[in-house]
Amino acid sequence: MKPLLAKILILVPAFLVGSTPAAYRPPAEATDTSQALSRPETLVVAGDIPARQRDVMLSAAARFYTFWNTGDEALLHQVVSDRFFDHTLPPGRPQGPAGPAAASKAFLAAVPDLKVVVTQQMLVGDRVVSHLHFTGHFTGRFKGTQGAGQSIHGRIFLVLARIDGSDGPRVAEWVDGKPKPYPDRAWNGWSKGKPAEKALVRVNTLRIGPDGDLWLMDVGALGLGNPKLPGGPKLVRIDPATNTVRRVYSLDAVTS
Repeated sequence: MKPLLAKILILVPAFLVGSTPAAYRPPAEATDTSQALSRPETLVVAGDIPARQRDVMLSAAARFYTFWNTGDEALLHQVVSDRFFDHTLPPGRPQGPAGPAAASKAFLAAVPDLKVVVTQQMLVGDRVVSHLHFTGHFTGRFKGTQGAGQSIHGRIFLVLARIDGSDGPRVAEWVDGKPKPYPDRAWNGWSKGKPAEKALVRVNTLRIGPDGDLWLMDVGALGLGNPKLPGGPKLVRIDPATNTVRRVYSLDAVTS
C-alpha cells in the first residue's frame, strides 16, 4: 500500500483572503484559536512587499495551515472566500470552501495524529508559497481501506502471519520495493525447537500506539489450531526510531 501524502507544495493566492480584511489581526495574535498558529521554519519575503501586506499574508497562511493541523473550520472560513473555486476538484469532493473542509475530515479520520509542519514559506508579489511536511500514522479508514499503523512519511510495516507454520519473516518493513525482516533477522529467525521468548512465532496484528512505538501481538502458536508455545504469546514493543525492541510483555499467564 502506498503511504499517504508526505510532502506537498501549496500556493495560496491572496484573492482567497482579500488584500484588506475588515478586521486586521497581526499574525502573532491567536485569539480565535486555543492552539498556536502554524509558523514556517524558514521564511523568505520579497523586499518590495510592504510590512502591512506581509503581515496580512502571513496571518492568512498561518490560519490556513493551522486548519489542516486541527480541522477547525472556523479558521478555514476566516481566510477562504465564499467565492473560492477549485479548478482541480477531485471526484466526489464538494466545490467551494466545503471542499477543503471535507478533505480535512477525511484526512483526520484516516490519520488522527496528523501533523502539518510548514518547513519553508516564500512571499512573492501577491502569493504565499509553502512547502509542507505531513506526518502521522494511518490508523483509521481512507476510501474503504483500513490502516494498520503505517507512517505517512514513508514507512510501511507488514504482518506475514505464517498460518501454515512455515519458516520465514513474521513482520517486515517494505523497503526499496521488497520486504525486510523487522526489527531484524534475529527476531524473525524463529524455527521449531528454538526458544520463543525473544523471537516472533506468529504475529497476527500490529499498530502504532499513541506513544509512537510499534506494538506487535504475537499469538505464540504455530499455524491455526496448534497449542501455544512457552513464552510464545506476547506483546512486543518496538521503537521505530532505533528499530530496537523496548520491552516484551509475556501473555503466558492469561493465555494458558
